[in-house]
Amino acid sequence: AVQVKVQFDNGMCIDFINNWVLPDDFEAPVNQESRLAGTHGFVESDTQYRGLRYTAEGRATKTRNSHFLRDIRREDGTFAFGGYGVDSLIACVTKVAELKFLGATLADIKGTYPDAEEARLSVLIVHAAREVCRRNFQHTQEGRGAPVTATFSEKGVTVHDPYDGPVVIYDRAP
Repeated sequence: AVQVKVQFDNGMCIDFINNWVLPDDFEAPVNQESRLAGTHGFVESDTQYRGLRYTAEGRATKTRNSHFLRDIRREDGTFAFGGYGVDSLIACVTKVAELKFLGATLADIKGTYPDAEEARLSVLIVHAAREVCRRNFQHTQEGRGAPVTATFSEKGVTVHDPYDGPVVIYDRAP
């Protein structure tokens, strides 16, 4: 399990908590939850409970996510898979095909899908969290606790390790 706290320049603070430990008898392979709390309200979502939930005598409660993957009847009467479980795959394959076979450029498809530029901050957070976890695990194994943190600034991402000193893991400088 990993917990990462990210505080942004505007004061917003987000806790990212990842934990893949679920009981063997849990009804789904994952459970995804999010909660966004602010000074004037909050929004929360538990993606395990989207769709249809049911139980029958002698059987455990089941939750079916009918929007993830379902058969959709085409105009010709045949069926195709639809739903958000395949939509992102279709979007990705479509963009790859546009680039590879139709001669599109990255500039042509910019803004039509979540591109690398838009994903940069998410990737940096994951990369910094992985480095902090790696170093904290090592220090914990050596009996020194978990003192490592990381900061993001206009200059890049710095990992602060009181035992080994600060290390820039991403430098925005040209």
